Parts: sequence; C-alpha cells; structure tokens
Amino acid sequence: MSRLIGAVCAIALAACPRVAQAQVIPLADCVTQGSDPSRLQAWFGYRNSDPTVVFIPLGPDNFFVPPPADRGQPTSFETGEFHRVFSVEFPSAGLVTWTLASVQAPADRTLPSCDGPLTWLGEWDATLTYETNQIVSYLGSSWIALRRNSGQLPQAGADWNLLAQKGDVGVQGERGERGAEGPQGIQGLPGADGAPGFSPAFPASTIFTVPATGRLTIADPNVRADSVVIAVYVGGSLLPPAVTHIGDGQIGILALPGKRIRYVVFK
Repeated sequence: MSRLIGAVCAIALAACPRVAQAQVIPLADCVTQGSDPSRLQAWFGYRNSDPTVVFIPLGPDNFFVPPPADRGQPTSFETGEFHRVFSVEFPSAGLVTWTLASVQAPADRTLPSCDGPLTWLGEWDATLTYETNQIVSYLGSSWIALRRNSGQLPQAGADWNLLAQKGDVGVQGERGERGAEGPQGIQGLPGADGAPGFSPAFPASTIFTVPATGRLTIADPNVRADSVVIAVYVGGSLLPPAVTHIGDGQIGILALPGKRIRYVVFK
C-alpha cells in the first residue's frame, strides 16, 4: 500500500511535497553475518524531521547501488527516528549504498556490529523496548531477544527465542506428622553486617568460533562449579549450544562446528 501511495504522489505533484525538499535522512545502522560466511547483512533505518508522513517512491530519489535498486526499502516515512527497519545482504568484501532524496547511507564491514552483548534484564516488562541479545524472565522461563521489539510477549517467533524452559512441578510428597511446639527461645544478638553484595551476572563473553571437533573448553575466572552458564549462537538459533561441563575457572561447550557462539555467566 505504501508503494502504491508513493506512486500516486509521483503523479500528483501538486498534492505531495517535492521529494528533494523532504527532510528524510537514510541511516546505515549496523552489520552482522549474512546467510553464509561470504556475505554480510546490513540494517538500515531513517530519520524524518518533517511533521507529516513523507512519501518517496522507488526511483531516482529512493534506490540502492549496486543493483537491484529495489531491495525492500520503505517508500512511506513516519515522523521521527527509526532504526533496523529493514536489512540487505551483500558480499562481505563489498559495499551497498541506499540513496534517499539525494542523501547516501553506505554500508560495509566497518559499520558497528549488530550483535550486542548478552544482557540479563530480569522480569519481562511490556512497557520497555528490548534490543537484540537482551535476556528476560517470563512465567519461569528465560527468553532472548532476536531483534528490537516493544510490547511483544516472549514466545517463539521473530522477536524472541527460548533459552531455558521452566521445569515441571514435582510430585508432592506425603505430609508428615506435626511435631510438638517447643518453648520460645531468647532473642539473639544482632549479627554483624554482611559483605557487600555482587552482581548476579558477569558481562557476556567475546565471540568464539567452534572448531571442527564441535567442542570448546574455555578458561574463565568468573566461572565456579555452582555457576549457571547460558550459551547462544551469534545471530540466533532455535536450539542453543550445550554447556557440558562447569567447573571452577572452566566451562565446556558442545556446538555446531564453524558456528560463532558467546555465553554469559550467572552467580
């Protein structure tokens, strides 16, 4: 529909603002790995400082180079600034440029990475906007954001991926006999102040590439035998890597050879 409206605007110039005068700026946000190791995926957004919706049809004021000129970019631009609106794949050694109303937004491997660090944010909040690789808890399970989203309920799909499933409730045991009530003891002295608390999670790891054996042994001083370690594939996957061993200062991970992974340590 937005492309049809844009075409109408191109014909009825008296009813629509001149494209060259529209205050719409294309934005090249970030890059991440594409569908294979030889390709990258660039994410684009835009900023519209005009107080009204601006229509820029595909053509000399809205195109990509190198061809094809139409790579799924929008033709209708809402007021405000929007990031990661659409993505484009291109050769990892190349360059792709979106031109919008004579303003260019080039993208190559020098752009910031879209793969942010794993971040634990606690209980999911419908009023917050979540970014890629942020982790929340919802109904007892842990979920990781696959892309920027707001108000999207954590469930399997384009926005969220399940990290840790809530376990089933065990069978209730038999109730024992009530014991006799003992006498009230005297009140004890106040205890000493406890040691300062610590963060429940350590920062996410750097990215590791899984060797041909599919097994990784990583030394990490933040890891203890009773730590909880969550590993994920960079770029997302339905099935996360398996953490096979957790010991003091060391973890073992089983994953797909050639894939890139990172992990976060809790406790």
